[in-house]
Amino acid sequence: MNNQAGPVDVNGRNPLKLFIWNVRGAGSREFFNSLKEYIRSHRPAIIALLETHISGRRADDVCNRIGLQGRYRVEAQGFMGGIWILWDTSVLQVNILVAHPQFITMDVHRPGMLLWCFTAVYASPVAQYREEL
Repeated sequence: MNNQAGPVDVNGRNPLKLFIWNVRGAGSREFFNSLKEYIRSHRPAIIALLETHISGRRADDVCNRIGLQGRYRVEAQGFMGGIWILWDTSVLQVNILVAHPQFITMDVHRPGMLLWCFTAVYASPVAQYREEL
């Protein structure tokens, strides 16, 4: 059985680790401490945080404290939504293809690994907005 998460390079080694978390609010100390511990323990190459509920300068501050150099955000709409993608630029390159309030689609490339596409989705609880998705 293979416990490793994420795609494997063309030689079958070194999987990329992805971490996707519906955080329901990224402004608390508990969130930050839990995320930092997870990063320390598992060293994910890409983190997708959904339903962050914060945006603007406050979101910038949290992202800066997380410490990953690559980042892209779709701002929360009031206290609804918000998608953050953070990645380790020393491990891979990310090219954002499409950003929408309910998803971010990107190409991901790491030397020695085939290019692949990743979409992080946050489906709005509002039926009208979900229909757009």
